[in-house]
Amino acid sequence: MDLLNSNPQLPDLFFEFSCTTDITAIQQALKTLTRLKILTMNHVHITRKDQLSGVINNATVMQKLSFDDPSGISGDRCESLNGLTELGFRSDWNRNMDLVQGIELCLNLEDLKIPKGCPTDQIASTIKECCPSLGTVKRQNDSLEYKQVALLIWAPRRLLRFSGDMHMVRDGGRSP
Repeated sequence: MDLLNSNPQLPDLFFEFSCTTDITAIQQALKTLTRLKILTMNHVHITRKDQLSGVINNATVMQKLSFDDPSGISGDRCESLNGLTELGFRSDWNRNMDLVQGIELCLNLEDLKIPKGCPTDQIASTIKECCPSLGTVKRQNDSLEYKQVALLIWAPRRLLRFSGDMHMVRDGGRSP
């Protein structure tokens, strides 16, 4: 952590833990990185809702935030993330049910990767209300009904790209 503390101008950081690790192990060091533009964290566990906000609120120039296999993600107590243009989650929705709060804070979001099992209607509504610049939506590793695909395609005002596992698309529970 001394390496991070002594490099507060670091613009890009990728953390990967071999197993799920509580964010408190790196939280203080992350708070010092005020010039951080890109943050990617893999296998991070957030035990208190204020832990993520403590990191994100200090990095006011952050443009890209990605999580792979996180748990406990929430936008609770986070300030608006106006600089954030890319937000990505690869995880199980059931371990990150407050994720919608985080999306609501990203008013200039252009690229969104949403996790398996998320409530499509809730995400689509949030996109429509809060993300006017969103151009790319990626739905990962999930079976989708046609209605869910339509909701995600029609929610952004200026969708340029949509990707999902279309070979897994199903209609009302019937396989194509």
